[in-house]
Amino acid sequence: MLQAQGYHDPVVLQALQRQGEQTREAGRIVQRMRDFLTRRQPRREPVHLEQVIRQALGLLRHACQRQGVSVELRITPDLPHVLGDEVLLEQVLI
Repeated sequence: MLQAQGYHDPVVLQALQRQGEQTREAGRIVQRMRDFLTRRQPRREPVHLEQVIRQALGLLRHACQRQGVSVELRITPDLPHVLGDEVLLEQVLI
């Protein structure tokens, strides 16, 4: 938007872009936390395990950093989809 108006300071534009990305990520985290805390009937739908693992780690990232814990993730390529509830599987991992 600023570029369309003729503003071309790359430092400011990059900072604003990073801020937008961080805002979107914060929104995704808040939504996952809401899903995580909502009681509902379990769903049985195809779930990509790698995505569930990465989402769970994303929720724990800041707590791990505060405690000085480093996490190394090694996931087998091409993990199969499984039938399950993504949020409940995430709760088990956490």
